[in-house]
Amino acid sequence: MARKSGVTPQRVVDLLTKAVGEKSQSAVARESGLTLSTVQRYLKGIGEPTHENLRKLADYFDVSVPWLRGDDPKEYEEAKKRLDDSSYQATIRWIVYNKDELIMSGPCALVAHLFGRTNEKVLDDLRRAGRHNAAENDKEPMREKAKNNEQLNSRITELSLSEFLNNEENQIVVLEKIINMLRKNEEWGRHGLFAKIAEQTGFSQSYIGRVLTGKQPLRENFVEKIAGYLGVSVHWLRGEDSRDAR
Repeated sequence: MARKSGVTPQRVVDLLTKAVGEKSQSAVARESGLTLSTVQRYLKGIGEPTHENLRKLADYFDVSVPWLRGDDPKEYEEAKKRLDDSSYQATIRWIVYNKDELIMSGPCALVAHLFGRTNEKVLDDLRRAGRHNAAENDKEPMREKAKNNEQLNSRITELSLSEFLNNEENQIVVLEKIINMLRKNEEWGRHGLFAKIAEQTGFSQSYIGRVLTGKQPLRENFVEKIAGYLGVSVHWLRGEDSRDAR
């Protein structure tokens, strides 16, 4: 527990004041390991911290215990500058995030005054942060589209070939791939094509003619046989894998 008598070192008061300006008192207390009442006393400069509390504060602010007590002015200034820089960057991000609400409020001059920057420096940092924010927003639809495609492909892969072919649109997909592959191999339209396929797949010429002209649905065993004839996988015919296409 903190000693309720005595005075809180000014460096502790300054750092806590900065920290609670960015977060709530309860958040600072929770993150530093102090009680809320202790933080509130130190903010008022009331109570000399115990060595244990000084150690917790030193860890929290990334400084040394002797420095917190006031033994090293140089370290104090360096720690204060780190905290100022962190607060400045957090403020820049907040302005960019809330730019619609702040568009007429002219925050640049105020931020420049509070953090000792020039107006030009603040404007430059705002533009840089804004470009980064816009770039991240542009990526989001692409990520969402990729995620949706992945989920769709996953659902398709879970279907058996028979279930897959029960869907009329899937029938069209497979048939178009078969015909495109025959065209690529310069076989489509050639005399005797149906007889050649019939010989190698074991299906009748009449069935093959009706299937390849869209007059009869594709059957599971025919798709498996025609995939072998074309030298591609069934997955490729289903539209799940482009690596097998020659």
